[in-house]
Amino acid sequence: MPSPLRRAADSAPETAELPIFRRGDLPAAAGRDFLLKELDLLQSVFNKYEEWIFRSRTGLILGIGALLSVAISKENAGIAEMALALPVFSWLVEGGIRWNHWYGYIRRHYTIRDFLNNTDDDAAISLYDLQNRLMPGAAGGALAKLQSCFASGDIVVFYGVIWLLTFFAFDMHEAIVKAIW
Repeated sequence: MPSPLRRAADSAPETAELPIFRRGDLPAAAGRDFLLKELDLLQSVFNKYEEWIFRSRTGLILGIGALLSVAISKENAGIAEMALALPVFSWLVEGGIRWNHWYGYIRRHYTIRDFLNNTDDDAAISLYDLQNRLMPGAAGGALAKLQSCFASGDIVVFYGVIWLLTFFAFDMHEAIVKAIW
């Protein structure tokens, strides 16, 4: 005997490759359990990306410290300039990762949350769509995606503070070298 989700999938009209279910087409208990399991999967993806972000930020701070200490000990301003460019490079890499991977998962999380909290019978959701590519209007605008990936509050504060501290250390590089040597 097919599962309730399979019967609903067979009767639901398909959009693209996967069906988009209306609330009435989705079996209540099985659909809710499936969406909650999908939320758990999304949370594990978020945990993975958060760990990656914290590790890369730790590596950034370690790299800046290493480059500045080598620049001071070798009396080389070129190495200090590399330390100044490192936060910008790291910001671009983190934003690119968020743009390509993380943003779709965030949009999917919002879609599932809104579907579970909405009591409207016309509410629709696609299943087996972890990056939320099939939902109409789910892509969001390019400006919203750009702001979420490159200019959200934590990104601006962290990379702004790190870059300013690196800039001050770069600016004081000559004075530090003269004082030490």
